[in-house]
Amino acid sequence: MIPAGEGERGMDGETFEERFANLPKGDLDRRARSIAVMRAEGVPVNDWLPILELEDNVVLPTAEQVAMRAAATLLVALKGHGLPKERVEKIAIDFELADWFSPREAQFMNDPSPTERDCQIQTWRYEAANALLWAINAVDRLDVPRELVDPRQIAPVVLIILVNSLWAGRCYAPNPKSWIRRI
Repeated sequence: MIPAGEGERGMDGETFEERFANLPKGDLDRRARSIAVMRAEGVPVNDWLPILELEDNVVLPTAEQVAMRAAATLLVALKGHGLPKERVEKIAIDFELADWFSPREAQFMNDPSPTERDCQIQTWRYEAANALLWAINAVDRLDVPRELVDPRQIAPVVLIILVNSLWAGRCYAPNPKSWIRRI
């Protein structure tokens, strides 16, 4: 059973708030605001998903770190979408992206012949790259996830960031409208 709203009771008869009453009020309030924003946009939400990180424990990455993660994430999606192995490897080397892959991404990137399913799974990273780019003001809008991100729109943005990083230093600042601050 997935409760329909705040205060709904789960299978054990407790609300999320009762079950996790030891969590700081600010974190519970942030969670409630996040759920309200998602529901207002028509996005289904499982009320019993946990708070993964308390706000006091969160260390926000720099805009440079976010940009590099976006580039690595996009490259993984491009490999999943069929970009030739030689081009993937050249981009990863030229822009020093190897250290920016997650362990699972690195495993996929090092696989000389990933399965079709593995490739399909990795293409969702276009969505993640787009959200990362929005968080540093590199794209103007972050739409509700109803349609797929067009990789042809975000790939040039990442390329500009990478070229700027090589010649002029990182140039993006956190987006004041990013979800970290907005919710």
